[in-house]
Amino acid sequence: MLFVRIGCQLLELLTESEAGKQVLREHKLIKEIAELLNKAKDETKDTPFFTRERMLKTMTREYFALLGVLTKSKFGQELLTEHQVFTSLRAICERSQREDIINAILVSLDYERKPESQAILSTVLTSAKSAVIRYLATRHLRHLLRSGIAEFDQWGVDLLQVLFILIVFSLLQVLLTNV
Repeated sequence: MLFVRIGCQLLELLTESEAGKQVLREHKLIKEIAELLNKAKDETKDTPFFTRERMLKTMTREYFALLGVLTKSKFGQELLTEHQVFTSLRAICERSQREDIINAILVSLDYERKPESQAILSTVLTSAKSAVIRYLATRHLRHLLRSGIAEFDQWGVDLLQVLFILIVFSLLQVLLTNV
């Protein structure tokens, strides 16, 4: 865990200076993570890198923490967009049934004035096939509300309204099929 904190602090430091930004542009780390995520989005089973065992027993899950640090800065978001990391994360959240990966993605992202992160949370809440995944996303939404995240009233309340409509619609479907 110490190495993860140091890595996260290093990324924060690098995103704050022009020299650091240049290092991040030239280094292969983000590109390699983006390639791993791109492979993961195209496979429905465990990818060799993101197996359940690796997510539990190794620091594989901490790659999401590193990505989360990058979502906190404008430069980091631009870098992630350039490497299509947000696209891959959204695709993983849409297609995967893996609660561990989706939860790692949701809790690592920064949602304050970050439309890409908010869109990923919205995708999980509205299109996840697993009730467990939707529950985890709803709990995280509650956490964001309670933490007083900026401008939550603008995007979070809209998301809660959509979630409410989906729940009502699901209940109506159940009632109509039982009639």
